[in-house]
Amino acid sequence: MSFDIQAYDFQTIDLSVARKDQPLGLSGTSLIIYRLTDPVSIKLNDRRFGSIQLTACDEINPINVSFIPFTEVYLTNNARQGAYMNIIVLAGGTSSQIVDELQKPKGLDRIFHAVGLI
Repeated sequence: MSFDIQAYDFQTIDLSVARKDQPLGLSGTSLIIYRLTDPVSIKLNDRRFGSIQLTACDEINPINVSFIPFTEVYLTNNARQGAYMNIIVLAGGTSSQIVDELQKPKGLDRIFHAVGLI
């Protein structure tokens, strides 16, 4: 597998603090949530845009949130001790490559490998 990925960012967001449309300082072309312990909502690019509601997930069932370029991610969540969200932000690659990989067994592992996380 070959991805045309110029950069990536891996973040763990602590959800023990409540947020309302707080900017996370993330930008890229694809956003993958691969572990989420509590429901959250996000907005892409502008606080005035509609919210994307996300439910809990794990690395076996990652959530692909966006395959459109975004310049900011705004997070809203309730506070819960021990809750967190893991995010991979990709720049480059194509949405079809990423969707194809995530639908295969161990697809997330191959994406991790492609961006140097494993």
